[in-house]
Amino acid sequence: MTITRRGLILLLALACGGQMACEDDPSPPEDAPRRVAIVDSDDAEPYETARRSMVAALAQAGYVDGGSIAIERHDIDNDEARAQATLRFIASDPPAVVVVNGTVAARAAKATLEGSAIPVVFTSVTDPVGEALIDDFDVPPPANITGVAYGVPIHLRFNTIKRRFPHDPARALRIGLVHSSMPQSRGYRRLIEAALAGAFEGDDDLKTYARLAGVEFVFREVPFRLGADGLEQMVAAARDQVRAIDGQVDVFVSPSDILGTSRPYAEMVFATATKPLVGLGREDVVDGWGALGSIYPSVPDIGEQAAAMLVRLFEGEPISAIRPETPRRTGYALDLGKARRFGIEVPQEVLDLIRPEDLVR
Repeated sequence: MTITRRGLILLLALACGGQMACEDDPSPPEDAPRRVAIVDSDDAEPYETARRSMVAALAQAGYVDGGSIAIERHDIDNDEARAQATLRFIASDPPAVVVVNGTVAARAAKATLEGSAIPVVFTSVTDPVGEALIDDFDVPPPANITGVAYGVPIHLRFNTIKRRFPHDPARALRIGLVHSSMPQSRGYRRLIEAALAGAFEGDDDLKTYARLAGVEFVFREVPFRLGADGLEQMVAAARDQVRAIDGQVDVFVSPSDILGTSRPYAEMVFATATKPLVGLGREDVVDGWGALGSIYPSVPDIGEQAAAMLVRLFEGEPISAIRPETPRRTGYALDLGKARRFGIEVPQEVLDLIRPEDLVR
C-alpha cells in the first residue's frame, strides 16, 4: 500500500480526534512510519525496475510500505520544472528521505534540496559527477546527496565493442550514436569525449572512468520532445539521422536516454540501418527489440544498492558516510541470429561470458 502525504495527514487528524493538529504534541508520534518520497523521472524503464527492486529490498530488510515506512511516489514526465515544483512541495513537509530516480529528477533535487537537511538518494543517473551531484565515487558526498549511478563504464562498453566487431584493423572502429538533447544524453556524450581525449587515468576495464582509444564516434542529436507523442517524434527525427550516417559507421549504439530505453528506437535502427545496433539494456536483445547485443547494468541491483543506502540512513548513519556507487554487476546479451545476419563470428570466449537466458539462438 502506498500512502500519499494528504492521506497521512488525514490519518493523523483522525488520531487527534478529528482536529488537524494535536494541541499537546504537534509532532508525529515516535513510532509513526518514516515517509519516503520517490520522484521518478518518468513512468518507464529503467526507473520502474529500479524502484520496484528498491521497495522489495527495503521490505526484505524489514521496512515495509504501510508499516514502518510510508512511500509516496511522484512521476514528473521528464519535465525538470515540474520536478522542481514537486520537490519544493515535498520539502514543505520534509520526509525522512527523498529518492530521485533518473537524471532529470536528480538535477531538480540538486537545484531545490542541495544543502538542506533532507537526505537525497539518487538512482539511475547517467553521469552524477558531470551533473555535480557528487565529486567522485571513491569519496564521501559533498552535501546531502548520494546514490547509485546508471550504466556500464565507458571504457568497458566501448572496448568490448571494439574487440568484438569486425572492421579494418588499419583504422579505428566507427561508432554511430544518435541521441536526444536530454541532460543524461549530453552527459553520456561528455563522458565519451573526455575518455577519447585521455582526460581519465588508467585503462582497467572495470574503472568508471578510463582512457578510450581505437574508436571514433559520429554523433547526431535530435530535440527532446515532451507530450504523449514526444517519443514518436523523436524516433522519427532519429531515423533521418541514422540514414544520414549509416554509410559512415561500422556499428550503432543506443544512447543513454529515453530513446535508448525504448523499443521503438531499437526497432527503428534495425529496420533502417545496414549496420547492427548494440543496445542499452538486456531487453533490447532478449525481447527481440532489434539489437544484436547489449552490455547492460543490472537495474535490479541498482535498486537493491539504493535500498541498502536507505536502510543505513534509517539506522542513524549520516548521509556523509554513505559513498555513492556504480552498478555492482554488468551483464552481456547476444542474438546469434543477428550475428549471422551481419556476418559476425562469435568466439567461444564471448559465449562463455553470456548466461544462457541472455543468449538468443
